[in-house]
Amino acid sequence: MAERRTASRRKRQNLSKGRANGNRRLTAEKGRVTANGGKRSAHADAQKPIGTTFQSKVQVSSKSSNSSTMSLCPKRQAAERFLDNILELGTRGIRKEWITSVKAYTPSGARLAWRILENKDKNRYEDVDVIDETRVKLRNNVETGKAHDDYIHANYVKVHDDLVYICSQGPLPNTLRHFWLMVVQERSKIILQLCNFYEEQKEKCTEYFPNDSEGNGWKAYGPVEVRAVERQSNIPMMKKVVKTKLQVRYKDETFDVLHILYGGWPDHSVADSVTCYREVYVLIHKLYDKKPIVAHCSAGVGRTGTFVAIEMCLHRILMLNDMKFSVPEVTKELRDQRFKAIQNDQQYVFVFRAVLEILVNDGTLDKSERVLAFIAEYDELVARKRVEPCDIEPLSSEEQPESHKKITRITFTVRKAFNRLHRPNITSTMSNAPEASSQREGPPDVNSAVLNERHPLRRTWTLWFLNDKKNLDWLERLHEVCSVDTLEDFWALMANIRPASRLNNTCDYNVFRDNIRPVWEVAENKRGGRWLINIDRNRHPETVDVIWMELLIAMVGEQFGADSEQICGLVCNIRNKGSKISVWTHDASDEEANRRIGLRIKETLLNADRPEHVPGPVFDTMRYEVHDDVQQKNSSQIRSRLVINSSD
Repeated sequence: MAERRTASRRKRQNLSKGRANGNRRLTAEKGRVTANGGKRSAHADAQKPIGTTFQSKVQVSSKSSNSSTMSLCPKRQAAERFLDNILELGTRGIRKEWITSVKAYTPSGARLAWRILENKDKNRYEDVDVIDETRVKLRNNVETGKAHDDYIHANYVKVHDDLVYICSQGPLPNTLRHFWLMVVQERSKIILQLCNFYEEQKEKCTEYFPNDSEGNGWKAYGPVEVRAVERQSNIPMMKKVVKTKLQVRYKDETFDVLHILYGGWPDHSVADSVTCYREVYVLIHKLYDKKPIVAHCSAGVGRTGTFVAIEMCLHRILMLNDMKFSVPEVTKELRDQRFKAIQNDQQYVFVFRAVLEILVNDGTLDKSERVLAFIAEYDELVARKRVEPCDIEPLSSEEQPESHKKITRITFTVRKAFNRLHRPNITSTMSNAPEASSQREGPPDVNSAVLNERHPLRRTWTLWFLNDKKNLDWLERLHEVCSVDTLEDFWALMANIRPASRLNNTCDYNVFRDNIRPVWEVAENKRGGRWLINIDRNRHPETVDVIWMELLIAMVGEQFGADSEQICGLVCNIRNKGSKISVWTHDASDEEANRRIGLRIKETLLNADRPEHVPGPVFDTMRYEVHDDVQQKNSSQIRSRLVINSSD
């Protein structure tokens, strides 16, 4: 009897704790018990609307409160709000959010250490900076005795006070010692590797520990010694995951480090298996001991940044119960700590999908029809991306028109590049370039020093391609092909893609300044406009090629003088009813600059280098239109702010 009284007293104490803590939900196999205002209700899972935006899984007993609804626990409320946002956006809206709110975001923090000459060879990639404020500084790299020996390409990223990641690039041969000195300094017990050492026959990360668990041999990386003690693969539910227990020895201290290699996440893409990702996440949190977790892929920004962004979102939901947090703001907070974290829209969508997976797995959300609907939409998007080619077919030499055959060899590429891109009256820095011979049809002889020299452009330009698969969403049709920053790369690209006139109907070429996406909504374009040239379908087909190449060369060659800073990019729309070519500018309100650009376009096209069978002039009229006007009105109603005729 005494035992029963004791058990009863403990039960009452537990219920009192439940009331003191507010709305605490206790789940049972066939129903839920909730505590609210001292009253309890046991019931099966029934749905009742709460507010206007989401459905509750908890129904109040008729004897409970006179209110028709009952508040969910804060954690579940935040999760439901997150789900509402996902379903409202869909994958299309999420990708658009990436373009308009996240992609171009660049933190304001200084990035000086990364640029120092002594540190250049410690950077795997030339376009991934290191933010000074959050960079890891090595305190124990004293062997060299040189200045700047505290540098490593890695940043601290704080999720919360008790969880910090170190986002690092994959070690290089000359940074292996730095990597292990960082692990020792931070006493990190977990290293998460999100890339393979080699991908598509290219090294993504130098091997930085001995992989022979049977030899028990130590390998030295500067003053740090490492050996593999145990290796485990073929782990249930963790395909392409390898766990290796390492022992690390530094001076008189030895400690264990768990290395987790997840090789199922392709570069610039998403994890092959959401389930496998989830199990890696669970494993890390099971072993985490409040020391910084070292995470890296190749650059340490794409796959690594995505993984950490998921952590940050889950913290907002599960620990802060934040009802108003936004993934764009979380991503910007992440980028304030690790430059360029999350590389593309697919990885951004994966953040939403992975957060949803964790919330369902831990019981915060039910695997409802709403959840399943988004999962199906995500799976369809990923499947399509994995099989969808870029659709720009390279030309064989037999297919190339005469104008393109002239640039198939690098010797002629360099000579023509000098002649076309760097005209003396525009670019004085190239005034000593050799003149091209107009008498020769074949490639001229060029001094070997010229051939071996690289000739940088003043800025980087990116080619985007819109395919003709009209059954897909517009954003899904748009592909980033490649970026070029030298004359040689530019002409090599032009020589190996189809002329604009040979593209299929509804395809587009877009060449834009680096980090500017060819859409109206991004910050660099939304206040701007375009000089538009409509090409009548009755004109010779190669008219499109002449206009496209002349304006492309003028733009990439910076032939608009000071107004070059105003130009965002060049667009070519191939349409059966008549193609269009447009030059996009940044500020539609700067009428004088836009007028000067228009006059320069006119001069360029009136002096175009065109074949004899293409009649001139290659355009009749061009008009300047504001992007806002184009979006809001039909083409027949758009007001032209400026008009220039070829005959004027």
